[in-house]
Amino acid sequence: MNRQHGFTLLELLVAVAIFAVLAAMAYGGLSTVLNTSERASAMADRVKALQLAEAWLERDIGQFVDRPIRDDYGDTRPAFEIASPEGGVFSLTHGGWRNPSGQVRSHLQRVSYGLDDDVLVRASWRSLDRPPGEEPLRVELLTGVDSLEVRLLDAQGEWNTAWPPLNSADAAPIPIAVEVTLRLDDLGTITRVFALPQ
Repeated sequence: MNRQHGFTLLELLVAVAIFAVLAAMAYGGLSTVLNTSERASAMADRVKALQLAEAWLERDIGQFVDRPIRDDYGDTRPAFEIASPEGGVFSLTHGGWRNPSGQVRSHLQRVSYGLDDDVLVRASWRSLDRPPGEEPLRVELLTGVDSLEVRLLDAQGEWNTAWPPLNSADAAPIPIAVEVTLRLDDLGTITRVFALPQ
């Protein structure tokens, strides 16, 4: 008598059920890995953008030059100013503005940092002593910024939230250091202190 061997219906159902359970577990694990990878990639991009914004700040502040300017109304503005009429949280004059094309212009540049809604913006002007109506070049450095605050350390070791100090003489003193505080909607409060060249 020739008997055929095979799986019974019950054995097939048990095998399919075990495979379904294993597939569900594998899919859950894969989904978790993919979600974690996406979050890690987004956080890496966020940290990269923050580091780039800090590099801009460090470069501009580190190349500070004590050179007042004339704004487009002809008024003299100090070399470093908090809450400037230029519209930023702070403005300063810095050196080291590269000129690879050899244009006839200064190596000094006026920059201003401020917030546009929740975006940290760096504005710069081509001329130190500006003609009326000159528009700045604006670069968006970082999104998701709730606030930007700045304090300056004076020669007496006091932190100031207004600069130049109201009690200073005609020539604004040169600050020693700048403290920049960024409050980000996802990373919290980040404070950096930058020394100013003397």
